[in-house]
Amino acid sequence: MASATRRLEDARARMYHDLVFESAEKVFGERGFEHATMMDVAREAGVSLKTVYTSFAGKRELYEEIHEIRSQAFVTQIRQALKEAAGPVEQLGALAGAYASFLLAHEAWLRITLSERVAWGLGPTTGLGADAWRTSLGRIVEIIEAGMAQGVFHPGDAETLAASCLALMQVQIARAVERGLDREKIAAELETQLRRLLCR
Repeated sequence: MASATRRLEDARARMYHDLVFESAEKVFGERGFEHATMMDVAREAGVSLKTVYTSFAGKRELYEEIHEIRSQAFVTQIRQALKEAAGPVEQLGALAGAYASFLLAHEAWLRITLSERVAWGLGPTTGLGADAWRTSLGRIVEIIEAGMAQGVFHPGDAETLAASCLALMQVQIARAVERGLDREKIAAELETQLRRLLCR
């Protein structure tokens, strides 16, 4: 009986944790970290402020968990998409599709990252999102180096070109969100722009 009660309590705690997480992501996406409050999160979730603080120690911890969870899932989706693509040119298309698909499926997180005003091409060297950025940059560098070796991409400094790809994707996705374009159109436009930048 005690174990069944414990399982029920754990399930309830996880349910509140997930509800607060999703509500906070929406609030941070709409208002930004600085202007959002834990009370805003509680209102969005339809729970008490005490319940919010039972799930998360504070606003910063909640914000960091959102970044950690979404960044890990983002990197995983990109890795999977690239694994299924045959060569460098095909991987450009897969990369564009994975970026557009994930970011538009998690538009609140996209708005959070855009509101931080971090240039994706330069990226955060420390702090939130730094590991995911380095992983993404490294993967793009590998694609570019392979494309150069095969003669399908222009020669150049692979890391600079990879950073340029990230900057290009940030601008294209931000503009597309403003215009309300669907993810297929965004992915296609991203692929076109990446090909223009890299392909011979």
